[in-house]
Amino acid sequence: MLRFVRWLFGWSPPQPAVVNSTDGAIHQFWSWWRAHQGALLNLIEGGTQDPVLVQQLSAHVQDIGGPLAWEFGAGKRAKHRFVVSGEGNANLRILAERWEAEAPTDDPDFEFYASRQPIFELTDGMAVRFGPQEFAYRDFRYAVDLDEQRCAIDVVVHHPSFEGLTERQRQTPLFITLDNIIGEDAVETWIRAIQPSPEPAPPDALDAVAFRQLIEDVANVRWKEGRGLVGQFKDPEGYRKVIRFNVPRRRWNHPFHDTVAHLSFRYDGNDEGMPEPEQLELLQDLEEQLETEIGALTVHLATVTGRHTRDIYLALRGDNGPAAAGLRDLARDYGRASVTVLHDPAWENAPRP
Repeated sequence: MLRFVRWLFGWSPPQPAVVNSTDGAIHQFWSWWRAHQGALLNLIEGGTQDPVLVQQLSAHVQDIGGPLAWEFGAGKRAKHRFVVSGEGNANLRILAERWEAEAPTDDPDFEFYASRQPIFELTDGMAVRFGPQEFAYRDFRYAVDLDEQRCAIDVVVHHPSFEGLTERQRQTPLFITLDNIIGEDAVETWIRAIQPSPEPAPPDALDAVAFRQLIEDVANVRWKEGRGLVGQFKDPEGYRKVIRFNVPRRRWNHPFHDTVAHLSFRYDGNDEGMPEPEQLELLQDLEEQLETEIGALTVHLATVTGRHTRDIYLALRGDNGPAAAGLRDLARDYGRASVTVLHDPAWENAPRP
């Protein structure tokens, strides 16, 4: 199986480019794919080498709008899969999602994904080569620290072949193998911090199979439903604030919610800057109204209360005029409120757990 065809033929990812309108490029990609699918199938199954075909495929992927990566692999429903990935870049991931939305769903030969999928079976002989170094999967060990409150995992990844590589060089084999073991989306959803290490692993570190089983457990059982998290902190001026959000923040369950709206409601409050009971009731009524009117169009990211202000952060689709209009109507009706709407594919302008 030619999992990384682009590497076998010496192709390297294109350099960052200006992201422009992609609708035409996506249409052109699928027209080209339909015309060349037989040749691509022969490339994978027949073991032939066709550098021109690979270069054409790379060019059509790049034309979608930037330095997107691609790869072939074994399929679940179909015989093979074809992946276009933004490799952690939120802007590019949205382009890949738009590309996938136009993909055929009943092709017996290929299925299509906008993020890297885990390898179905981890075998003892699997390895990734990076320059002169070989990273055997059987030698990876994962020392994990689970934050049950925030539904997040910190990981130190141990492998002897990290020895002699710079921190930057270690990133390539680190993330290739992580994507192969648990999948790109699981990495982004559950892994909060990750550190490669050439040092010997502690005795309780997990091998690749056990690490995958852990991720499957937290995703499907332990943290499946998520939870609401409430905390307190003090801002730089010393005001107490209460923050509420839901964890985990499953960004790619809502791939086209590429905009963050920030609603800010002012209230008089007490000397500490927190709302009085009647003001708190009014704010809660506003949130209920918000949920009733546009809750289905938005994703709640965080609510921060303190210093005479309640700030609500929501994600919505940038092309969804009714959601943004509803937020502005609610702010206008309240009177002492403002709304800021920003294009923010990574949801970076909202507080994080």
